[in-house]
Amino acid sequence: MIPAASAYDDAVLARLRRGLALAERPFAVLAADVGACEQEVVADVRRLLTSGRFDGLAPVFPAAAFGLRPTTVAASVPGGAEWRAERILTQHPGVSHVTFRDHTFAVWFSIAIDPASRLGLAGTLRVLGDELAARAIHPLPARRVIIAGGRPWPVVPTPAKDGRRPFDRAVVLALQAGVPVDERPFARGAAMLGTSERALVEHLRDMRRRRMLLRVGAVGARSPRAGDRAVLALRDADEAAADRVVALPAVAAVTHRVGCTGFPYSTHVSLTAPDGAIEDTAAEVERASRAAGSILLRARRTVKLRRLLFAPEEHELWEDLHARGLVSTDRSPGG
Repeated sequence: MIPAASAYDDAVLARLRRGLALAERPFAVLAADVGACEQEVVADVRRLLTSGRFDGLAPVFPAAAFGLRPTTVAASVPGGAEWRAERILTQHPGVSHVTFRDHTFAVWFSIAIDPASRLGLAGTLRVLGDELAARAIHPLPARRVIIAGGRPWPVVPTPAKDGRRPFDRAVVLALQAGVPVDERPFARGAAMLGTSERALVEHLRDMRRRRMLLRVGAVGARSPRAGDRAVLALRDADEAAADRVVALPAVAAVTHRVGCTGFPYSTHVSLTAPDGAIEDTAAEVERASRAAGSILLRARRTVKLRRLLFAPEEHELWEDLHARGLVSTDRSPGG
């Protein structure tokens, strides 16, 4: 259970979500922002981490800038096969989370395919569909994302013209698993790379300028006052629907997805409402959107995984084993 929050904790966590300063001692910068000393802030961030307010500190690299494009997938699977679906999907190195919903399409997951994949997205989904015994499986890639406040979110971030540099990959490999919560969080990565902290920080700043890095900050942040959350999937909502509903206080983001005949609800609205008020909130959003219809997708359970951005060997091994049918996933939960 997440403990009750204080205004100070919320301020620190909000700053961590926006990202640490790219400096050799970023917690000293954060301490100045919140009116505390560096050692106190480091101790408080460790406390927030151990109490479950967030999962860790890590760089957020735009996957598309490195040849990856995460895609949301919805699958309809036989009833009672939830444990089996979880086991199958979490074995794939590109799956970052799996959500089970109360709907015909009960299994939703996000997957990113390595650029060197021999199967590609379509081939990978054929293999997963067979292993899941899925009645239907539909990729629903995002076309456009608008987050609260009306800000567009880059679906496919575009690097600067000079693109990737040789040292970028080494930096990703060194830092992608996360950075420690201490006064010098970049010291370990710099030592792995055989460079100085100052040089690493300068390179991270350069990557951010070239849109190869979004931020270094908290991942998996959560609030004890989160309330009830759901996704409202709209049918036949026009492009202006996002602009009409994103200003509503309950709306966290609006995603226009590539639709398909099997699942025509292609505009997805992420909602947060007080406990017990999600249905009324969804009805208000649907009216504002002027959509032809909607379904409320409530999550029963979500499995989140910390995945590495670059793991080509793991992707290759998965394809060798699963595409050739060498691994049996039809086993009992304890087996």
